[in-house]
Amino acid sequence: MISIPLQIIFFGILGISLLMLTYRVLIGPHVLDRVMVLDFLALIVICLVAAWELALGTNDFFDAILILTIIGFVTTVALAKYLESGRVVE
Repeated sequence: MISIPLQIIFFGILGISLLMLTYRVLIGPHVLDRVMVLDFLALIVICLVAAWELALGTNDFFDAILILTIIGFVTTVALAKYLESGRVVE
């Protein structure tokens, strides 16, 4: 278990970074920047779920973390492939 003030600081930092990344997705100068930021958003959400799991002291959300990781990876690869060739599936 992590102490309550540390949890508040950690969740606050992750929340602020989530807001900053959301702003960058909306105002990003290039499409590739937006794809990269979407990957970072997935990473921040995974960190939030892992921190929540750590704060509760359980292993109940481990499957959700794995699923979010797979979805984030597949989304990033699909967007990169689409930007490279214009098609996702050949």
